[in-house]
Amino acid sequence: MAGFGTTFYTYKYNENMINKYLDLITTQSTLKIHAFNVDFIDKYLNDGMRETKVWTKIPVLNTKIILFPIHIKEEWALIVIFTKIKTIACYYNKNLNYEFEMAVIKKFLISRQTIIGHHPSKWKSIYFHIPKQSSSHNSGPWILHLAKCISFNNTNIQHNYMPVIRKTQYKELMMDQIIINAVEVFKTPPTVTTNDTVQKKKKKKNVDHANQSWIQRTMD
Repeated sequence: MAGFGTTFYTYKYNENMINKYLDLITTQSTLKIHAFNVDFIDKYLNDGMRETKVWTKIPVLNTKIILFPIHIKEEWALIVIFTKIKTIACYYNKNLNYEFEMAVIKKFLISRQTIIGHHPSKWKSIYFHIPKQSSSHNSGPWILHLAKCISFNNTNIQHNYMPVIRKTQYKELMMDQIIINAVEVFKTPPTVTTNDTVQKKKKKKNVDHANQSWIQRTMD
C-alpha cells in the first residue's frame, strides 16, 4: 500500500494515510459519521457546489458528526461538525488561524441546507486548543487519534503516547488492507477448466514433445 512503509513510525502522514484512516473510522463507528477527503475544501472553492456533488452523495446533514481534515503549513488540524447542536469545532495545536477554513465550511453547510429546502441554521464556531506535540511530525497521527476518540465517544484522549498511537494506527490500517485484499480475492471467479481446454493442452503438449524429439534427432 502506497505511503505505508517503514517510515510510518517517524515521518509525517501524507494525505493518503489521513483519508484512509478517516474512512476506516467512519465504517467502524456506530455513530452516523461522515469524513470528507483532504482535498474537499479546495475542490469546493475552485469548482463550487455543483461540481462537488460526487463528494456529497450521502445526505451529510443527516449524520451526527462530520470530519474535515485540514492541512496548512505542513501542519494538520481537525474541524468537526456537530450537526445536532449546529457547531463547527476546530481542534488545533499551533498558533495558526483557521477562520478562513471554518468560514468556507459554514458556507458549504448553509448551501447544503438551502439545496434540500431547509432554513439556514445559525452555525456556531468554537476553537479547542489541543495539547502541543513534541514533534511537528505528529500532527497527522494526533488529529486521527482525536477523530477516533470523538467518533467512538471516548473522552479519554491520551496525548503523551504518540509512539503507541502511531503503532496502533499502522496495525489498524494494515489489517484493513488485508481484509480488502481478501475480499478482492474472494470476488475473483475461479478458473474453470473445460474439456476443450484439456484437449487443447494435451494437443499442445504432444506437439511440443514432437518438436523436442525432432530437435534432438537433428543434433544427434
